[in-house]
Amino acid sequence: MMKNVTKQFKKEIQLFDTVEERLKHLKDRYKGQTAYIVTCGPSLSKHDVAQLRSKLSDKLVICIKQAQNLLQNETDFHLMSTYNLSPYEWNDDTIVFWQFSKSYVEGQLQKVVNLQAPIDLYIPVINPPFINRTQTTQATENFDNFYMMETDTEVMWGSGMMYETGIPLALLLGCTKIVTIAWDLGHPNKPHKHFDDDKIKRDCYPMDGEIAETLKSTIALEKWLDDKNIDFKILSDESYINQNFERITLENID
Repeated sequence: MMKNVTKQFKKEIQLFDTVEERLKHLKDRYKGQTAYIVTCGPSLSKHDVAQLRSKLSDKLVICIKQAQNLLQNETDFHLMSTYNLSPYEWNDDTIVFWQFSKSYVEGQLQKVVNLQAPIDLYIPVINPPFINRTQTTQATENFDNFYMMETDTEVMWGSGMMYETGIPLALLLGCTKIVTIAWDLGHPNKPHKHFDDDKIKRDCYPMDGEIAETLKSTIALEKWLDDKNIDFKILSDESYINQNFERITLENID
């Protein structure tokens, strides 16, 4: 099961009227804990689901999109967007955090309302026409953007949810230890894969060159994290992320 404090924090933030107040209330609430960010890479399907749930049962778990389908009862924070949206069964105690494209906020917010989906937090992602691809976090390698969530009402285009809300949320919560699970990305010259491609239809894919640019940026990411004394590990046997990041297995989680 998820952490009991998460259930309490969900009740507390719902007393605030603004997203800014809710984010501020969550700052450093999980200080000293390890954040496990679970993404939708193909390596996720290699795990025994019962073992994965057991290992993460008392951990701080941040699931990105469909990864939550495997960890419904273990997910503390569920990061969502309206792209490649598919059906979910949400846990009533999970904090559901949506990110919307700044240029389409009202339309995307209305889509969530129409779905009668839970929404505890949301934040706009600065996108075109406000910026272009040369200004993304991965293109500029300006990882100080990860701290925008602490002071701004919007975050920078990543590209990708790991750079937009995944790592930024872990840092907001006070975590200096982060483990990514199934952040595979894949080969830049091969089709982008997910663990559940046989079940989920997708209509949104990375742009040309986006994966290669993200992979390149992880060289600078390692140095930035090291300078910030953030312990960052990869749990995947097929991740193309910078090979200098330490790799671990599920058995390494205690």
